[in-house]
Amino acid sequence: MRRLPLLAYFLVLWTSFSGALTAGLGQGFDLGTEWPGALYRLIEAAAASSFEPIHRLSTVAAGIAVFAAALRHRRDTPHFALGAAASLVATALTGCVVLLALGGEVPKP
Repeated sequence: MRRLPLLAYFLVLWTSFSGALTAGLGQGFDLGTEWPGALYRLIEAAAASSFEPIHRLSTVAAGIAVFAAALRHRRDTPHFALGAAASLVATALTGCVVLLALGGEVPKP
């Protein structure tokens, strides 16, 4: 019964780790600002040993798992469900702003 939140948690940890690894390897902008990007570009980048496509696919998987866990547990633990959904939205918005800022599409303050 509690496997879905645990899976979501580990996917979020993996996404965070893969994002740090992607940035640390200097591959954080291999695919530009289009998100998640065309499938052929993701495959080409992965074939060229870029970690960025793995991070992007992990992000999608983690988002789906968190959303599914929030839906599944909305009645028995509404605080968890609301917190998970709010975290998902905040993380998506933050990621979008960071990606656009790094791409130069958002002017510096």
